[in-house]
Amino acid sequence: MARTEKPKPRPAGGRPGEDTVAFKRRLRRPGCFGWSARATALVAIATAGVTVAATVLLLGLYKYHIVDHPGPEFEPDAVRRIISQESPVYYRDGITPVGVFFENEHRVYVPYEGLPTPWVVSIVAAEDDAFWRHPGFSAWHVLRAMRDNLRAGGVVAGGSTLTQQTAKNLFYRQDRSLRSKGMELVNALRLEAHFDKTEILTFYANQFHVTGNGRGFGIAARHFFDKEPEELTLVECAFLAGLVKAPAWYDPFLGDETRRTAAIGRAKNRTTYVLGRIVAVRPELLAGPPPHRGEEAAFEKRVAAVRKLQAEAARLLDRGFEIPFRRGNFRYESSAVLDEVARRLSEPPFVDILGEKGFDPASGLVVITTLDAAAEREATWALWHHLTEVGIQLEAKTAAALVPAGVKPPRFDPDFPPTRHEFRYGSVRGVLDPEGKKHLELDLGGHTCVVDRDGIARLAAAIHRGQKKSASAKVPTVGVDALVDALPPGSVVWTSVRELPPGKPALCDIEVRPELQGSVVVMDHGQIRAMVGGNDNRNFNRATALRQFGSTWKPLVYHAALQLGWSSADILDNRRNVFAFSGSFYWPSPDHAPPDSVSMAWAGVTSENLASVWLLYHLADRLDHEQIRRLAGSLDLVQRPGEAGDAYRTRIQRAGVLPTPNRVAESSYLQARHEVLGGLAYGSHPEDELALQSMPYGWGYAGERNRTSDPVRLTALDNSWVWFEPRVTSCA
Repeated sequence: MARTEKPKPRPAGGRPGEDTVAFKRRLRRPGCFGWSARATALVAIATAGVTVAATVLLLGLYKYHIVDHPGPEFEPDAVRRIISQESPVYYRDGITPVGVFFENEHRVYVPYEGLPTPWVVSIVAAEDDAFWRHPGFSAWHVLRAMRDNLRAGGVVAGGSTLTQQTAKNLFYRQDRSLRSKGMELVNALRLEAHFDKTEILTFYANQFHVTGNGRGFGIAARHFFDKEPEELTLVECAFLAGLVKAPAWYDPFLGDETRRTAAIGRAKNRTTYVLGRIVAVRPELLAGPPPHRGEEAAFEKRVAAVRKLQAEAARLLDRGFEIPFRRGNFRYESSAVLDEVARRLSEPPFVDILGEKGFDPASGLVVITTLDAAAEREATWALWHHLTEVGIQLEAKTAAALVPAGVKPPRFDPDFPPTRHEFRYGSVRGVLDPEGKKHLELDLGGHTCVVDRDGIARLAAAIHRGQKKSASAKVPTVGVDALVDALPPGSVVWTSVRELPPGKPALCDIEVRPELQGSVVVMDHGQIRAMVGGNDNRNFNRATALRQFGSTWKPLVYHAALQLGWSSADILDNRRNVFAFSGSFYWPSPDHAPPDSVSMAWAGVTSENLASVWLLYHLADRLDHEQIRRLAGSLDLVQRPGEAGDAYRTRIQRAGVLPTPNRVAESSYLQARHEVLGGLAYGSHPEDELALQSMPYGWGYAGERNRTSDPVRLTALDNSWVWFEPRVTSCA
């Protein structure tokens, strides 16, 4: 019987009939699985080696560029110099300064110990809740900003930490490129390597922009609340933490009433956000640097203090709050010009240009304006000098108004001589020529100034006319002398320097700041050469404030009329009349008793309201058909080449031109009136021509007649063809 052998077991993964030895031999052949495993192992080893090498390289670069050789600008004294940097604003010569946004005295340096805890908690909660723990940058901040930007479809959030913001404020980012962002990150790492967190926050607190003339937390406390930093409440600190990126947006002291009201609303919304962040962030993240060994007890005290602030913030959010704004005074003076420069820099196109370069709109810049120094000085003197005379008269001021309350005599300063048409305070020394034509001698801080008889008579006349309520009243000599006697030695007055005679004392005039205001803008080929915003040229800029046209529109109407076929000798209807426009009726009123008709030239001289409105209503009366067509073409009201009729009708209807069958009769009347006026043009009765030209068709007048009972208005409404036609006797 044949011997039967059991088949050898096939190794796992082997082929049928293949033993283990053959299987292992096959695995060792090139191109099989064994080589793949080896290759994978080699790649892993190489990757680990590259990672280690890259880590070593990065650590070396960090040590060399960040720790050992950060650059001289990271020395503490260098950073302090950067913080005291100023942004000068120059006249158009690039040499004469208008002022500066930042000067050393425009900043109140606040050390970390002087920063109120509520503000430190607020700024960290609002801007960078990981500030005390991250190494200068935060991946979470970047991811969160990417998420918010993707949701918004544009850039609405940034991933910069407080350290990165400090680096940008100190050293500026050239643009928004990756290279500049990378340099900002490097500078942030350098700050973290060479300064502790409290120092970095101190740099930030003393660097952010506050207003056109100051920056830093100390200035902010004074500007918005007239307080020292240690006097601020939680609400005030939360507001100051919320405004750091856009202070002008939340400033309730800039602009007119509408803008100020809107700023207060925005400020409250922003403060609400900051208070909400205080409540939401874990208190351990807001309590300062993490504790080292042995500092746990002190850290817990800080955490407890944060919890109290969180509880107070929650109460404020629950009960509501108001921000107690109170504008403070500074040692420096702002101006309407500086405020206007700051406003322009915060608007397009400058905000976009500066944003692309990574500049703060009001930090470290050199600004050269179109203003001319001489024009600005002369415009200021002319306005303020004139306001003194008119203001004293209109407000019936007395000699007592010439001595402002609470003003100290000027300090002795031999290096500050008077210059022509400048304004400064002076102290009365005494009376010159007391037996003759009395005049005054003033001390301008070590420099003599004389208010001569002409200067005294100017003020005396203004005071006398104000008391008599007559612009032509003549002041007697005794009134001039009485004014001199009303200003005893030691009286401090506000003066302007009229002239600087060679070898003689300066000649001055005494001025006042009345309630009366004014403004001046001097233009030259479209460029502003001078701007004066009021009688103190600060705070509210009346030169740029929005206001109704008033009578300033009249020269524009006359100019248009001259271009549309009218002459300055043409007679205009100056009677009370009604003017229909877009379904409403306008009833202009005169401000004096006017004649029934005036020439265009005389209407301009006497600023006639009724004649000017009448001319505006009849501007196109002198145009023929072709001129009307050209005028309509300039307004894009004619049919465009290739435009379908229906599309044209729809377009002009949207523009307010509504041809309807009901207007056919009116059109016929206007055509007939035009033909009759052509026949009357050379007649001997121009009053008939004017009366017919002033007669409208009267569309809708019947309804307006039912709404009024004023005899003057009823007479005006009766002056229409609709009223007149039924009463005309047929000539047939």
